Amino acid sequence: MEQGILNIGIGEPTKTLTVRDMRIDEVQFDDDRTSNKAVMICETADGRTIEISEAWVVDKKGNKKVQGLWINLDSKKKLAANSVLARFLTFHKVGTINELINKELTGYPDENDYTVFTTIDNPLEPTYTGGIPD
Repeated sequence: MEQGILNIGIGEPTKTLTVRDMRIDEVQFDDDRTSNKAVMICETADGRTIEISEAWVVDKKGNKKVQGLWINLDSKKKLAANSVLARFLTFHKVGTINELINKELTGYPDENDYTVFTTIDNPLEPTYTGGIPD
């Protein structure tokens, strides 16, 4: 074994991504409903293309979880302010999806090691969910 390998450290779980484009996917549910989901087409630092349509969020109970970037509109045909997509845009200090194009963002692993975005700081740190800490 080459001696140099013995000094290599562990890498970061995050990925630097550049949003290159986006599309809207219409998703069909079992009960015949459909809904639209935003899909960000991103380029990794090594030139690979990946698609991301989910983000880490904190739910009403304070738990971290991954949810889809669903396109939910309010009565004025604007993104619903409480939607994951709106929170994602706000987190990245932009007002429209178009403003994300060519922006560099950080991707994080979800529970299944797929890359997703975030709407919160430090999505990989454990969340206190009550009880007595160890």
